[in-house]
Amino acid sequence: MRNTKRIKLRSAVLILTALFMLAVTVVLTGCAQNKAGDTGTGTEGTATQQVDEAAGAADNTGSENGDQGTAGNTDGADNASAGSAALEDGVYTALFTTDSSMFHVNEVYDNRGELRVENGVMTLHIPLTSKNILNLYPGSAEEAQKEGAKLLEPIVEEVVYPDGTKEEVNAFDVPVTVLDEDFDLALIGTKGKWYDHKVSVSDVKPGSLKELSGATGENDDAAADTDSMAAGLADRKKELSGIEYKDSLVTDYAENFIVDHYDGGYKFIYIGPDENKQKFLLVPEGKEVPDLASDDVTILKQPLDKVYISASSMMQAYVELNELDKLAYTSKEDGKWNIPEANEVMEAGKLNYVGKYNAPDYEQLIAGGCDLVLESTMILHAPEVAERFEELGIPMLTDYSGYETHPLARAEWIKLTAALFDDEEKAGELFDEQKEYFEKAIAGEKTDTTIAFFFVNSEGLVQIRQGQDYVSKLIDMAGAKYVFADMNDDSSSKKTTMNISMEDFYSRAKDADFLIYNAAIDSDVHSVDDLLKENELFADFKAVKEKHVWYVGPDFYQKPLCMGYMASDLRTLITNRNKEEMFFLKPLE
Repeated sequence: MRNTKRIKLRSAVLILTALFMLAVTVVLTGCAQNKAGDTGTGTEGTATQQVDEAAGAADNTGSENGDQGTAGNTDGADNASAGSAALEDGVYTALFTTDSSMFHVNEVYDNRGELRVENGVMTLHIPLTSKNILNLYPGSAEEAQKEGAKLLEPIVEEVVYPDGTKEEVNAFDVPVTVLDEDFDLALIGTKGKWYDHKVSVSDVKPGSLKELSGATGENDDAAADTDSMAAGLADRKKELSGIEYKDSLVTDYAENFIVDHYDGGYKFIYIGPDENKQKFLLVPEGKEVPDLASDDVTILKQPLDKVYISASSMMQAYVELNELDKLAYTSKEDGKWNIPEANEVMEAGKLNYVGKYNAPDYEQLIAGGCDLVLESTMILHAPEVAERFEELGIPMLTDYSGYETHPLARAEWIKLTAALFDDEEKAGELFDEQKEYFEKAIAGEKTDTTIAFFFVNSEGLVQIRQGQDYVSKLIDMAGAKYVFADMNDDSSSKKTTMNISMEDFYSRAKDADFLIYNAAIDSDVHSVDDLLKENELFADFKAVKEKHVWYVGPDFYQKPLCMGYMASDLRTLITNRNKEEMFFLKPLE
């Protein structure tokens, strides 16, 4: 303590001496200039400014020295004020970047957290991917383990994934002292070991995390332009040499996959838009892999009968094509499928849960001889998983059916699944059946019937489908008017849903002829009374008063093949036909 005081005193003496010498220099300089006939005003002003700056520097030096050895919170507050000087108090979203692929914001939020600024102090709310991280510490791992260290405690909250799956995860409120620069953030997981990490917070934008999550639909990353998905046929033929091209699988609506047939049963498959295009060569059992023109082709060797399915929308194809025995592993726990046949094979022990899509049990998959992984586009948020599969030599196919814009295009993806085990003819028959239902449903005249399709989230906001979404198009094609048809988030054509306030929803949907509650996402609403508990304003809605409130269950999203049935349901609803014949829509009693 005495040494500190001596240092402060010595510093003060040196600074005062410097100020005195500077002042003397100013006076002498001024005299010399006056002798030369100069007024000296400009120079004196500059010198005075220099004296003031030096005095300011002295004050700052004393302050900094005085703060050394005190609690770090003081420095943190100062830095926070400096870092957030350009940010007014309020709520923003910000990119949260880390040095680890295993430590990041939940994929639902696209690597962004909610930055809250209050009295100049910044805090970033980050929902993580699971409950595996137990505590965080704004500093090093060594500091976190010292007595008295104040650890950041987890906040358990629920996230809803695009396929309707819900999961509780740990979230944290992280103090942010600087933007656009790395800082230390240590973590401890279930193994009880602390790890050091460097993180940064950047790209701050107005808005809340709720608005961000609400704007991501089940095809969150859907590409707007799929016209150039694959090269023309002439270029595609160059991929294989020495094998004669025969023909290509015919699709009526789907734009995100191509299957080319070659002699000997070989198939060349293209999946996804150009920026994420995947290329596969399907090799018949017992056949050799031919020469390929490029090295970016994934080889699939039949039979593919030990498949890990993490793409929910592909399960129905396996059921309808009687190929369930090809599935060995799944990312859904027992009873979580909304397809009875899938739950039955799980109960029988023929289909085993091996972890969710972004945390699979690699050892179990390797030991079981997994020969194909089926993922949804959610895997784009977990690139480390895709990289691990590549390292292990397990081929991965991504289902891009969510990128399709026409409702029947989603159904047509059964043809791609069938191509994997040579059952394309049956897939065509199943698709044509749905197409027939669909065409009958949309053949009638347009009506003035209005429909609102929605659900209320845990924050009291109403999530609606945007006008560009396939559900919106289903309603329009069936002959009704979707009350939010003109509402689209112009910031990204990739988004299919958006959150609005209850007041905005009320002004738009109060006089709608029908309300359809999306129970596929929120399954807690079972009656009109439950709806009224969400918000008393629903009592004033025309559809509630006239008992025209319906709901669609979670099986709808896991059955993309049944788009014809849904179109038929909507047509039945608006034309007052026999509602007992509906497939998906049910009255909310």
